[in-house]
Amino acid sequence: MGFIDLFRKKEDKPLVVNEPVDDNVSTNEVIDEKENAEIATQENVEETAEKEVVKEAVVESYDTLQKELADAENEYDTIWNDCAYRGLPYNEMLAETENVRNRMVDLDERMRLIQEPKITYRKKGEKTAGDKFPLQEFIDLCNSGMIKNNDGNGVYASSKGISDIAIYPSDIIHGRYRQDFTHVIWFNK
Repeated sequence: MGFIDLFRKKEDKPLVVNEPVDDNVSTNEVIDEKENAEIATQENVEETAEKEVVKEAVVESYDTLQKELADAENEYDTIWNDCAYRGLPYNEMLAETENVRNRMVDLDERMRLIQEPKITYRKKGEKTAGDKFPLQEFIDLCNSGMIKNNDGNGVYASSKGISDIAIYPSDIIHGRYRQDFTHVIWFNK
């Protein structure tokens, strides 16, 4: 049996009740089919592993994402100005810009996932203006709807320092948040 034969669909015989057993089937044929099935399975596993390696090798660059975001913002401005020139109502302007706005949100989330943080450390006993939450507690509050994007803004933090990277409840809901910080500082409006 050739390599191509592995991928051809075999014709299945319909099941027949009380059919006499064919004693002419050799055990070698059964073993050959089993070995061919194992080889095909191994090839599929290797092919899947190769695809995963290629996927992992594609690492996004912060600068590339920043350029894509700037291009999307320019596109948004162009569409918005065109809508204003045509005198479209606000809701129609939102509908016309929905795709580019969604792309901008996606790019912003991806950028914040790989952004290099700048940490500011507080002196011992110095209070911060916001509320400090352990990351898991913040995740639970966002998933339950207790904190929403329009309630305020937050930044990633550690037990001793505050980063300059923003975090939004929508990041948590989308499942796109950093795991390298232990806390979030939330500033209510």
